[in-house]
Amino acid sequence: AGVKTHGLMDTAAKSIYDMGAAAPTLFYTMDLVPAMESYAKGITYAEALYQLIPNFRLTPSRNSLTSDLKAFHSNWLTWQVAPVWAESGGGFGSSMAGELYFNFGVIGILLGSALVGWVSGRLRSAAGDSPMKLTASALFFGCMIIYVRNPIAVPLKNLVWSLVALLI
Repeated sequence: AGVKTHGLMDTAAKSIYDMGAAAPTLFYTMDLVPAMESYAKGITYAEALYQLIPNFRLTPSRNSLTSDLKAFHSNWLTWQVAPVWAESGGGFGSSMAGELYFNFGVIGILLGSALVGWVSGRLRSAAGDSPMKLTASALFFGCMIIYVRNPIAVPLKNLVWSLVALLI
């Protein structure tokens, strides 16, 4: 049982498949919001900030800002589109565009993407000023790669706690 290697065509095909796998998250969200459900108005971002607070007591009771299922876009979407799958623990992934739309509609996708681009440009421009700014820039870009297919809470935790560890 050796290491299995993949050729260039296998890797390219998997990449294309993975890019397409995130599309249903956005499409289903656009079908359901605002037709069946109102926009979340930033609750997923508030939840992401809340998730940054460490649970020092290690109790399971403090795991969410709200009991509203809308605080977790991918969970909400799975329960709406495929409740049997959600019941068995399955779920759709998340996506940056889907979460932006879920919270603020098309304007959220436009402004949110512009904001990410602006911050990326500012960090990239400042990266040569100091080693810390270069590190922060590298962490930010790594987290943005994660954010494309995850809710904001995942890369935000990685970014903030990595920076805290570096500053300590």
